[in-house]
Amino acid sequence: MSSTNWWVYIEGDRAVAADRNPRSLRHPMVLVDAIETGRVPAGHVHELGLADLGGNRSRSPHFIGLGDTLATGKLLGLPMPREVRVFAIEVADTMTLDAGLSPAVAAALPAAVDHVVATARALARAVTSGA
Repeated sequence: MSSTNWWVYIEGDRAVAADRNPRSLRHPMVLVDAIETGRVPAGHVHELGLADLGGNRSRSPHFIGLGDTLATGKLLGLPMPREVRVFAIEVADTMTLDAGLSPAVAAALPAAVDHVVATARALARAVTSGA
């Protein structure tokens, strides 16, 4: 059984899905995930940049986070995205698996999707304009 990682990136005004890494990492990386901080209500959207990702905050030295992964890739001379934006949607419980969304997250989702898409398009325009 094989698994395929799908990458979605913005080219102009359209989203492009590829079954492997984008042709070039000149495209900004935009990630969407869930987070449980307990400091804001469920449904709140956190927006983080590369500088916000920091180092390993795990109690285990065997865990490597996104910030560490990107820093290691750069250190090894691998092509890494210059711009990384993470959208983390606050949830009330990250430990319970469920096929559905909580009412708070479901209510926040349409605005969150609009914001993520608008940000991805703006990042893509900045890349294509040479900014």
